[in-house]
Amino acid sequence: MVPYLMRAVYDMPTGLIGSAILFPGTLSVILFGMLGGMLADRRGHIAAMLVGLRMIAAGFLIVLVYTDRAPWWITASMILTFGGLSFVKTVVSASVANTLEPDEAGSGMGILNFACFLAEGLASPGSADC
Repeated sequence: MVPYLMRAVYDMPTGLIGSAILFPGTLSVILFGMLGGMLADRRGHIAAMLVGLRMIAAGFLIVLVYTDRAPWWITASMILTFGGLSFVKTVVSASVANTLEPDEAGSGMGILNFACFLAEGLASPGSADC
């Protein structure tokens, strides 16, 4: 939905939307995925989950408050939201892997990834991290 918003509100060209709005958020998934894994290992899964949920909430609040002001606020929102989703995905994957028996872990992770794939496809016309 973000590309539609940027096009309708700011009349931004598609290339700029992809490179300046969505791409930084996508890069944050890499960074925050590593940080989320380290945090989950050091502080526990609950702490990492709470940080991720707070990041998602902060990203949504930025969109709520600053949507009509400047497009760069949306970039900040994408970084926080995608990063928070990366934290949550790391915790969910680690929790599933730790819950299952070793001989069930492969198929359990496959089912989790399949469920996330379906949720991403059904949630919106855009993409979302699961």
